[in-house]
Amino acid sequence: MSAPRQSQAAVRLNNGQVLVAGSDSFDRSSDLYNPETGVFTPTGSLNVGRCYGCASTLLPDGTVLVAGGWNGGPVLASAELYNPATGAFGFSQGSMTTGRLGPSATVLRNGKVLIAFGHDGSNAIGSAELYDPSTQTFTLTGPPMAARLPSSAMLQDGRVLFAGGQAPGGSFLASAEIYDPQTEAFSFTGSLNAPRHGADATTLLDGRVLLSGGLSDNQTVTSTAEIYSPITGSFAPTGAMTTPRNGHAAVLLADGKVLVLGGTDATGHVLASAELFDPNSGTFTPTASLTTARSSPSATVLADGRILVAGGNAQGGALLGSAELYDCVTTITPVLTWSPAPLAYGTPLGTAQLDATSTTAGTFSYDPPAGTMLPAGPRMLTTFFTPTDTSHFGPATTSVLLTVSPAPLTIKAKDAAVMAGAPLPAFAVNYATFVGSDGPSALSGTLTFATAASSASAPGTYPVTPAGVTSTNYAITFSPGTLTISYGVSVLFDQTKAVKSGATLPIKIQLVDANGSDLSASAVTVSAVSITQVSTSASADVVDAGAANPDSDFRFDVTLGPTGGYIFNLKTTGLATGTYALSFSAGSDPTQHQIVFQVR
Repeated sequence: MSAPRQSQAAVRLNNGQVLVAGSDSFDRSSDLYNPETGVFTPTGSLNVGRCYGCASTLLPDGTVLVAGGWNGGPVLASAELYNPATGAFGFSQGSMTTGRLGPSATVLRNGKVLIAFGHDGSNAIGSAELYDPSTQTFTLTGPPMAARLPSSAMLQDGRVLFAGGQAPGGSFLASAEIYDPQTEAFSFTGSLNAPRHGADATTLLDGRVLLSGGLSDNQTVTSTAEIYSPITGSFAPTGAMTTPRNGHAAVLLADGKVLVLGGTDATGHVLASAELFDPNSGTFTPTASLTTARSSPSATVLADGRILVAGGNAQGGALLGSAELYDCVTTITPVLTWSPAPLAYGTPLGTAQLDATSTTAGTFSYDPPAGTMLPAGPRMLTTFFTPTDTSHFGPATTSVLLTVSPAPLTIKAKDAAVMAGAPLPAFAVNYATFVGSDGPSALSGTLTFATAASSASAPGTYPVTPAGVTSTNYAITFSPGTLTISYGVSVLFDQTKAVKSGATLPIKIQLVDANGSDLSASAVTVSAVSITQVSTSASADVVDAGAANPDSDFRFDVTLGPTGGYIFNLKTTGLATGTYALSFSAGSDPTQHQIVFQVR
């Protein structure tokens, strides 16, 4: 760099270069680092030297806001804007509402910048303000719940976390609070497990926040770390760093790990060591050390994933003008997320199942591929990911277990009919509905039927229920059909002879089984229902011949057969010449029978 620096502003610009400005030595100079050449070149200087921690951040329009700090007099309230197009700094039209040393600066989703807390030269400040880039003015917001010099991090939902820090008077805080840009209000959230000041706060890929190191309440440099969960609003301890650190830097790497480097240990020794925090295991492990021990350096993530570490203090307090790169881009494996939607047998694999996502751009292939029809049951799906940026990301693969549910299948027995005394028929079924080209051969087992009926059963209706077949691909529902057992009818009069209209026709019958055996009995009621002229389908009321047939019932006559028979004296008055059918019912038999007779 063109000058040694510590606590400088370091901001990556939209063109990939890094602006490094100011220093604790009141230096006003600035440099641009070009990652392609690896060279720092001077650029426009600050209008005011800003020592000991000014706020700096990249604005949505590509300019850089630098606010506050100290130049040996009162703490500064002024702010400047760096324009990359001109390479020059200019004062913002408005200044902060109060001078601030070491405030936080967070660009909100609405484009405004939250400037919060800081030090007024005597004590921690308990106020916050918003910078509006469109008007270049500052206005108060909040106020915060407590004055402090906190650690801060932006949450993934756009809110801002402020944790711990030093309170007015010098004591350390365990409390934490959150700023909500929608309400422009602060509110308390869960507290740290112990008071701390100077911790580094890093938002992880999963939305949690890592707080590492700093000073504990007894002013001792600590190696402990905690993680804040925005979901539960609470802090929980995690694995400790391998070395106590204060004045260190921490940055999130592309693979989701956090690089923690430099700082000073509990003995005041300036550190060159570095370590990596793995959010999956909650542990820190050593990584390559800095080439130069540094306390309070800047650490900036470059567009290609490397980390630019610049400036800081050497052992003894001397400011450093050197910089170095941490290269972590050769071993990044993309994180794949995959949760396929449920699938039923008969539905081919589609975008609802083959929908894996990655933390970087690229293409997916799947085994089995889209369009595959999977059998029911647990099935392993595998995806292979090829990143677009093969220079910094490697391929990745993952597998998930998808349980394919069976398709519904209803097997219903077909209705059947048989004459009393006859053997039961061969039952059959209807299927609703097989998938694709599947048929009964897709089922295992032998189809059986259960019914209470037998060849000796009385006339009536009996359920017939199928069973006996199974399939892993189908969730089978068995539905019963109906077996109807009916009487046979034996006619005991000459149907070929016509009766004269107006005369009484004695209709004589027997109820028989399939073998012709007489089943007539006085307990079985036979009732005439209607008369239909066969030639024209015109119907007439049944008229019996008097008291011999009360209520249209046939009269049982024991002389008509081995067990008896039935007679109905039908009056034909008013019936025109033609052929007629007399409909009648018999006991529990659900079938309505007919007898044909002729009138002349």
